[in-house]
Amino acid sequence: MKIFLIVLVIIVIFVGVFLWTKNSDVPIVNSPSISVEATESLNPSETMDHSTTTTPSSGATPSDNNPSPSVTSSGAVKTFNLTSKNFSFSTKEIKVRQGDKIKIILSNTEGFHNWVINEFSASTRNLNSGETASVEFVADKKGTFQYYCSIGTHRQLGMAGNLVVE
Repeated sequence: MKIFLIVLVIIVIFVGVFLWTKNSDVPIVNSPSISVEATESLNPSETMDHSTTTTPSSGATPSDNNPSPSVTSSGAVKTFNLTSKNFSFSTKEIKVRQGDKIKIILSNTEGFHNWVINEFSASTRNLNSGETASVEFVADKKGTFQYYCSIGTHRQLGMAGNLVVE
């Protein structure tokens, strides 16, 4: 009887591990523009607007855990640098204009995360702590669209923000 219970517990553990790792897999949009780059992070309360480049806030230094935000515009591409940690993104809102080509650079500082926005079929790969990835897409629809981390229940735990396309 004891052997039966031990075998049953082992089977349950293996099934649990299998299901947990299976749920962590997120389909990644195939995009030739996905790359790994170094980046700065954003202040959590910062709202990003495509028309500005933000400079460091007073007192910020490169050694701070929360460096200043960085938004750049290179030609027709609007680049937004975001950081992720358990269970938040560094910014809750990004504003752009319809037709803008958007590049999101996500740096993960804690945990296991990604960045997804369904309406534009855009997502980064899953990132371990210390990794960075990027994704590009065209904001071709007006409206407010939620971006989020699709790992486990991170979205339900508040790991989300809005892309506002005007």
